[in-house]
Amino acid sequence: MPGSKRDADKRQAAHREKQRLKRKEATKKSGAAPTNGAAASSWVKFEYQYDPAVLQGFGPHVVAEWAVPDHFAAFLAANNSPVPQAIVGHMLVDTGASSTSIAEEVAKELGLTQIDTVTTYGAHGGQTSRVYLAKFRLSVRDEHGQIHTVEQELATMAIHDMQGLYDAMGVRQSDGSPVRPVGLLGRDFLRHTRLTYHGTEGRFQIAVSKVLVRQP
Repeated sequence: MPGSKRDADKRQAAHREKQRLKRKEATKKSGAAPTNGAAASSWVKFEYQYDPAVLQGFGPHVVAEWAVPDHFAAFLAANNSPVPQAIVGHMLVDTGASSTSIAEEVAKELGLTQIDTVTTYGAHGGQTSRVYLAKFRLSVRDEHGQIHTVEQELATMAIHDMQGLYDAMGVRQSDGSPVRPVGLLGRDFLRHTRLTYHGTEGRFQIAVSKVLVRQP
């Protein structure tokens, strides 16, 4: 019965549309974002602009800082000792590094205490490095002008003579001044991000999951 089948199809289509409208209305009343907007609202996006040759030659960097852990700062303050100021510099975005690392000279300047050693293996074979407990902080301004902060205390491996390596490579900022490297941004952090690399335009974008971000 062709007519009956058409009528049944119409009834099913009408039922599906009714259910869709009910779900839409329920979402509106609950204040939840629609599915296609949820992903966008879960990320804080920011962008860095470089000369294309700099981006190709030295890779993407973000400005971040290292500080002493909170318990160490409290100990120093309780003993009337000066608390070292946070050190701000450039972190290389390194998808080849499994974990975020601090420059050895930064760890020493902050007076951090070594808590461990670790042996890593790369293209040049095995290497033993010191491990320190430190506070990492990354603050970014989103497209709306709001400041968002990622702050973590972590056991971080130190990279030996990172400043010497940058000086030898001639890494410079746009005004010609030297770049101060303070570490590597590794995959333990990058797993919470989305990266877009615009090589021909000399810029890249990072969207950071709000799971990590402290709200402004």
